[in-house]
Amino acid sequence: MGNNIIDIIEGKLCCGCGVCINTCPTAALKYSKDREYFLIPEIDLKKCILCGKCRTVCPSLVNKLNSPQKVFAAVNCNKEVLVNSSSGGIFYSIASLILDRDGVVYGTEMTSDFQVQCARIDNIKDLPRLQKSKYVQSFMGATYESISKDLRAGKSVLFSGTPCQVSAVKNYVGPLDQRKLLTVDVVCHGVPSQDLFDDYIGYLGKKIGKVKAFQFRAKKNASNNMNWFFSFQTIRMKKNSIRNWTEDSYNYNYMMGNVYRESCYSCQYARQERASDITLCDFWHWDASLKEQFDKNDSVSGILINTEKGDMFMEMIKKNLKMANSHFNDVAAHNSCLVEPCKRPQVRDHILKLWIDRGYEAIDNEFVNQNKLEIFKGIIRRHIPSWIYMFLAKVKGKIL
Repeated sequence: MGNNIIDIIEGKLCCGCGVCINTCPTAALKYSKDREYFLIPEIDLKKCILCGKCRTVCPSLVNKLNSPQKVFAAVNCNKEVLVNSSSGGIFYSIASLILDRDGVVYGTEMTSDFQVQCARIDNIKDLPRLQKSKYVQSFMGATYESISKDLRAGKSVLFSGTPCQVSAVKNYVGPLDQRKLLTVDVVCHGVPSQDLFDDYIGYLGKKIGKVKAFQFRAKKNASNNMNWFFSFQTIRMKKNSIRNWTEDSYNYNYMMGNVYRESCYSCQYARQERASDITLCDFWHWDASLKEQFDKNDSVSGILINTEKGDMFMEMIKKNLKMANSHFNDVAAHNSCLVEPCKRPQVRDHILKLWIDRGYEAIDNEFVNQNKLEIFKGIIRRHIPSWIYMFLAKVKGKIL
């Protein structure tokens, strides 16, 4: 093992966070991509002075984890916020508090050309940019230095991202600068590459018309009962088309864990202990334990409070939420990545090789040929009233 991170890269343990690139004092590291087009650091060994600083910030090597102190289920009381949130709208309330205190918020946005990246906002009008899930690896760029600069200027900072990104941010800024830093992680299954998503969007454009809007986890209304939709709009459409994940090759392969970066399948952050102050996730099947506390169609979030700082902030926003005490096992029962990493599917290498060798159309054609029944069920689900669907699902004992 050398005094740089080359063994992490070659061992496929790199999570693509880029914190080492931001830390290197000689600019010996730069963003690059591996053979499957996932982000990795590229090392210029002529510039590397073997100082080892990259190893001191790498979240694959250095982390500090905390066990959850409290567990809640919650829904934002504001219906408009709920419609524009993937789940219960908790992130919006946390971010609003920081912004109201003249702080700044860092989170993931999808740009108008569908690039997924970490963005900085200091105005609540920009908060919708950071709402909603994005199932693509977020590009961190020079976010670390920007966060550090804001903290040194005395600003309160909220960073929201995947657990490995949270750990990378905390490693970069160090313990002294973390007093005004609040971190929120989302329970992450794994990340596909930006290149794969780019080709998917391009393929959609050829198939149905140029895509001008795309949204993961779209809701039909505030009380969406945790149903999983995505939506898109092309230049030929007057309004968004809402579909189910089982109808679409990209969303299906994401949900099945077929297209994640290699390190996701051995993620050390997929566990009960967390790197952040607050962990947010969907609370699937909350009605099994909290039937009396929420309305039957509520889109409920699970919240893990991991530090005293997280608890303090939760106390300050709870007036905006409908909340109930819960238990880790109830939240984790249908959030497997709070217990262990996603299993590596046997088809994973085949699907990515198919894309690399023959383009995204080959992935889509194979998906359609192999999943006609799932596609049909997704279409049926979209066209029947939700109460009928939920009744049938309950009778059958599983989601169609």
